[in-house]
Amino acid sequence: MNKLAKAIAVIGTIGLAGGASALTPATFNITVDMGGSALSVVIVSGAPVALGTVTASQILGNPLGTPVVVRNDSSGLIEDYEISVSNSVGGWTIGAAQASDTATLHVLFNALTPTTLPGLGDFLAADQLSGGALPVLSGTLGTEAFVGTQDGQEVLPSEDNNFWIRFGAPSGDTTGGAAQSFTVTINAVAP
Repeated sequence: MNKLAKAIAVIGTIGLAGGASALTPATFNITVDMGGSALSVVIVSGAPVALGTVTASQILGNPLGTPVVVRNDSSGLIEDYEISVSNSVGGWTIGAAQASDTATLHVLFNALTPTTLPGLGDFLAADQLSGGALPVLSGTLGTEAFVGTQDGQEVLPSEDNNFWIRFGAPSGDTTGGAAQSFTVTINAVAP
């Protein structure tokens, strides 16, 4: 066999051997976080909301047109809000309709004073609280939950949202005029 034929045979063997072996890639993970930050929300002003003495079936809003200012105070994290209300230990509950010892509560994020406080006006049926934690939802105009000109969604760090209420007093009271206190909770959750 001549030298050229031997060289071609060796090169062909090397080429086949090289094509038959598979390359194994090297991989690694990168982990990172926002420096121990936690989702967090704080009430800056406007709370507690003192509605004072009410009459049967009276509708009230934030006193003096002053919102409760809610701030994302997490360090660098964008967050959404969930809202819930607990019933009063004094005997009244929050429900779907005003009744004896049952009040209604609508809430809304809105930059400016809603145009018709404290009437229903800017408050929709979707803005009504009646117990468990509900997420702030946006969607088709008129169906958003708790959304006005602000939406409590994808709230940037240090961003303030104005929180408005519409409280419908019970149609009657069987507690003997006991003072009532409801707790509204705003939780920060990941978007």
